[in-house]
Amino acid sequence: MFIYAEEADLINLALFGLTAKQWREKHQNEGAEKKTIRDSADTHQLIVLSNLENLNATWIRQGIEKKARYEMMREAAISQLASLQRHLVNPAILESPARKKGIDK
Repeated sequence: MFIYAEEADLINLALFGLTAKQWREKHQNEGAEKKTIRDSADTHQLIVLSNLENLNATWIRQGIEKKARYEMMREAAISQLASLQRHLVNPAILESPARKKGIDK
């Protein structure tokens, strides 16, 4: 579990610029709800987060060191967020493919 949390924090740091603990400390006075850094992410950030998790797993299997993985994830996060913001101006237009087909109930 410890390794997973450490890797999650590495991804959080690359994407959000904060670890989960740093985010909680910064947002501790924002109400009684127990939100997490990932709960507060917007649609674009969640897309990039998923991509970073996959990239990180691949790079771990390839034996790439932690510092190098962080730098590559940070670069990927910046690039992907910029691309999403440029091409998907309104995140609200993202819709489930199932809903578009009328499958959602």
